[in-house]
Amino acid sequence: MVVAASLLGDTTRAATSLYRYDERLSRIARETLWQAASEGTGIKRGKVLSVGVRCYRDKDAFEETFEGLSGVPARRVIAYYAGGRDVHLRGTTCANVHLFFRGRNTVRTAGAYAILLHEALHRQGIHNERLTTCFANESVRWGTRWFGGSEAKSLRARNRAFTYTKLHAPRSYRMGRPDCLALARKQQWVELRSSRP
Repeated sequence: MVVAASLLGDTTRAATSLYRYDERLSRIARETLWQAASEGTGIKRGKVLSVGVRCYRDKDAFEETFEGLSGVPARRVIAYYAGGRDVHLRGTTCANVHLFFRGRNTVRTAGAYAILLHEALHRQGIHNERLTTCFANESVRWGTRWFGGSEAKSLRARNRAFTYTKLHAPRSYRMGRPDCLALARKQQWVELRSSRP
């Protein structure tokens, strides 16, 4: 089982020996969320907050940083948002998102893409884990289309992200695919934003 956590706290400490910023993943996250939102609302690109993606260099760097912020073990945590602009991902999660965009559309790589989007949605002000996961999984579809995938490939990627969630996410993060898709047809993620991103 894996957990993507949301922590609110100070993330201004620079520790570049522990992680690197991945500008490509930052652009992918923002463009994907803009594309997913613009399907229904015509949101302006500038309304999607920028995201800094920290890719941790190794398991120890990620876990020590998380445990230092939260005081809880990081063994099952794969990503988290701790306030501010940055989202925090294990290095393997970042690598799997890159593999997805190199054409490897698997449960693991589509799941990693959804994890990136999940944390980026927390940055946008969505705090409910179940809703965040639902909209992240659905956003995989629109991002895949935006970045050149066919409709069939986009739907496969989205469905694989749902499969990853079903297999690995805690129950409190899961919403069944039919319920999520029904919700996504009626509501966009931007409508769920709180006043504090």
